[in-house]
Amino acid sequence: ADISQSMIDYANKFYKNEKRLSFIELNIQANELPESVIGQFDNALSFYCLQWCAEKEITMKNIYKLLKPGGKGLIVLISNHYLFDILSEQLKNSEYSVYMK
Repeated sequence: ADISQSMIDYANKFYKNEKRLSFIELNIQANELPESVIGQFDNALSFYCLQWCAEKEITMKNIYKLLKPGGKGLIVLISNHYLFDILSEQLKNSEYSVYMK
């Protein structure tokens, strides 16, 4: 999902042969999401953009609403946390620790 139709067009153009991906125009900071998108996604990916959202709590709740039960989100953003502290915490999570050996 992206608020910019031109970004959706770009993604559809370059990933048109990838049947596992779909892209929609959507304001992730909206107070109400269209019913047609609630619980429809297996995964939500965001790279270096959510830090620009003014409504962070709404944004995170909306990402959760978009996911199917058991769906996963991968969010990468710019922060001021010490990387090794974050990695140490991830090592405690059995779901992700197998990837960090």
